[in-house]
Amino acid sequence: EQGVGREQCRPADRETRQPFDRAHRFAERFAERAFANGLVVWPNAGNVDGTNGDLVIVAPPFTTTEEELEEIVRRLDRTLKEMT
Repeated sequence: EQGVGREQCRPADRETRQPFDRAHRFAERFAERAFANGLVVWPNAGNVDGTNGDLVIVAPPFTTTEEELEEIVRRLDRTLKEMT
């Protein structure tokens, strides 16, 4: 399986894994920031209870090289750091 997803929770609630309030639009803002960093991701929400629970999915092609995957991870990391 090639896709990778990451559910993002509020930093203060890592133990309880309490999701961001939907009004923050974390997944959508993350996707916009990732795009600015040269990466296209799929934002999704509602994974916790139908409304809350931000998720960002990365689905590179099966032909992606290891070097390209490393670049994707660098761009994801940069984007996540910019969001916090």
